[in-house]
Amino acid sequence: MALFLMCACLAAQYRVPAGNRAAIRRPGAESILPGGRMISPHGKQFPTGPGPFGLAVSPSGKMIVSIDGGNGKCSLTILQREKNNRWRTSSIEVGTEGGGAAFADERTVFASEGKWGRVRMVDVKNGRTKHIYRLNQGGRLNQGGYTDSNAGDMGYDAERGLLYVVDRANSRLVVVDAKKKRVAGSVKVGRMPFAVALAPDGRHAYVINEEFDSVAFVNVEDAAAPKVEGFARIGGGRRPAGVVATKDRVYVSDARNDSVTVVDAAARRVVGEAEIRIPEMEGLRGVIPAGMAYHEASGRMLVAEAGINAVGVIATPNHHELARRFAFSDNFYAGSEVSTDALWRHLERHKISFRNFGEGREGYDTSIPDQYRATRFIAEMEKMYGKGGRVFPRLILMHLPNDHMGKARPEDGYPFEASYVADNDYALGRIVEYLSRIPQWKQMAIFITEEDARGGVDHIDSHRTVFLLASPYAKKNYVSHVNASFPAMWKTVFGILGLPPLNLYDAAAADLFECFTEAADFTPFALQQENKDLFDPAEARDGRTGVLQ
Repeated sequence: MALFLMCACLAAQYRVPAGNRAAIRRPGAESILPGGRMISPHGKQFPTGPGPFGLAVSPSGKMIVSIDGGNGKCSLTILQREKNNRWRTSSIEVGTEGGGAAFADERTVFASEGKWGRVRMVDVKNGRTKHIYRLNQGGRLNQGGYTDSNAGDMGYDAERGLLYVVDRANSRLVVVDAKKKRVAGSVKVGRMPFAVALAPDGRHAYVINEEFDSVAFVNVEDAAAPKVEGFARIGGGRRPAGVVATKDRVYVSDARNDSVTVVDAAARRVVGEAEIRIPEMEGLRGVIPAGMAYHEASGRMLVAEAGINAVGVIATPNHHELARRFAFSDNFYAGSEVSTDALWRHLERHKISFRNFGEGREGYDTSIPDQYRATRFIAEMEKMYGKGGRVFPRLILMHLPNDHMGKARPEDGYPFEASYVADNDYALGRIVEYLSRIPQWKQMAIFITEEDARGGVDHIDSHRTVFLLASPYAKKNYVSHVNASFPAMWKTVFGILGLPPLNLYDAAAADLFECFTEAADFTPFALQQENKDLFDPAEARDGRTGVLQ
């Protein structure tokens, strides 16, 4: 038995692809890394100084600066897009690295200088130092008797001219008035602060630290007296590595557990987690998500994955837009207490008209694009209830199964497993956009969920899953915390249709009526576009026939 187990364990081992080949750097082509892994970067590559760590992008997006601190030499690498749309690189030597960089404007950048307790303001056009903010000298950042400051990550509020500096040695966030060239105030934010992000409105700063693996919520409306309003613990045994903020959410990357934690900014509580896994190696860790950036126009979260030399894209723009526009639950669970057969019989007994576009048609087959299902749904709805003039059903069921993913099929328009999720997201967006533009929208509620949660394991419970409610009468960006599952959803549906309970499960369940409001908003839903590197709807093919959808 022992020998058998040993052999089984050895058989499960993995191997790096380089084999006996030596490490080699090939700019613009596939390179072999020390240790045997291969890397073939997408896009264009530009050299930086050794050991790049911090990175900042100018307000216009035409300039990028990295802070480089390898081989005992610290410099800034400036990558600038010129009028001919080509990029030019240059380098400026500075003091020592601190890892923080932030643009003040299109030609001025702040660079933190770590153990020297300084922040240097540099003119990137000519390389000259415009000013040095010294943390360890009286009247600078050394307010209140602080010494040996260590300047780290930074954020800059251009509208107010305020620079926020993480002082790692003294566990504080320092507010610098960049215009007056003096410290405005500082506040303790927990042991070993690492990174800071500013809310879009500039009223709050969010600092991640190792104090209980948490996020400090700092009110900075009064620059002279910043105050910590509370902490949100992201969980034990974590290693918070990066933070980014949107209007209502704070996202924290966890370099130990390979995940991104989602925090409700108003409630200061964790509401979700996105796990980052390598297909077929889901039980192993080492992706090491670190820095992040959020692209508001597309709804995409970009995550630097230090362990695999990659940038991950967390993107379901239509699901996210539905959550922003309508209501959703963070406490909803999949179950099997109600069969669809029993449901149809319940509707028939009470003479409720219905239409099934779900199970029993194409069925659960991820080789069929969800785009095909969406196109067919819209066409049939138009044919029967638009131009056909039939009476609109009271209840419609639509099934889009590709969120469960399948093997990558680049030849069919699915270059990654995640491409299936993007297919599902775009199909859902198309359907909701169509329904929100027909006359029946004024009396409509769309309940969106998964039939099971097998597409991924949740950090709260393996049964927890998606629930979204799209309706003119749905509360905007409302989060329901009610412990609910399928019976709760059906209880809400039956209540709208005027039906009695189907069985004990929905009769005794909670309901989701708190997601509704009497103040209607009939504005149609706007379809969000997908990242075409991940999934291009125009290239989706039926895996059975190879026909474009």
